[in-house]
Amino acid sequence: MKIAIFSDIHGNYQALEAILNDIKGAGYDEIIYLGDAIAIGPDNKKCLELLKNSNVNYLLGNHELYFLNGVELDNALEPNEVVHQKWVASQLDQSDREFLRKCSLDYTLEIYDKKIKFSHFLLSGDSEIHPFVELFKLLKKDTWFKYSKDYEYYFVGHEHNSYMYDEYLEKNNIVSNLILVGSSGCTKENQTYYIGLEVDQESISFSRHSLSYDRGTFIETINGVDYPEKDFMSKTFFGISEE
Repeated sequence: MKIAIFSDIHGNYQALEAILNDIKGAGYDEIIYLGDAIAIGPDNKKCLELLKNSNVNYLLGNHELYFLNGVELDNALEPNEVVHQKWVASQLDQSDREFLRKCSLDYTLEIYDKKIKFSHFLLSGDSEIHPFVELFKLLKKDTWFKYSKDYEYYFVGHEHNSYMYDEYLEKNNIVSNLILVGSSGCTKENQTYYIGLEVDQESISFSRHSLSYDRGTFIETINGVDYPEKDFMSKTFFGISEE
């Protein structure tokens, strides 16, 4: 079985389109998206519509939960982030809400007696309204073991840069089957990627598939739209400074 996995597109329609086009031509049996299609970038509605129409197993991220349940669920949000989230919600409609209400927080795939888990981020049982584990807890060794011990692999998104955790694991001599997928949308060059997972009776293997996308059109789009916190987010997450 071949599975394509990616996460955190964050309004980058051109990267999303490139990924889905590549996946469609590569013979994958299933596509799993780990959430956060919206916010930060300019094309929230277009990204959500494309995913809705692409036969994708869509898992909810924290930004989808802000849209569905309100920003009040996360008391860590700064006032400027709240304003941005309200703008994101204004770009979407009732059909988007109905689609996302049907999506799950996590997904477990069982193939040849192998269990593989997928979610936007590690899920806590402490709160249904804001279910994601706090970042600082992720850096504790027992947290890695607690969430990954029952699975061959556990794939999560949310953290845009996974390299910091690779370094943490190596430094602390931790062997983990928890895989941080990273963000396919928050890229500062014309490259994006997805993860290809292959499972058979004998083994599980996965690899990173890099590809180019139309960054020129993406930059034109983001420069042509005005929205709360755009300048900060464009520079921080996409490496774009408007002239």
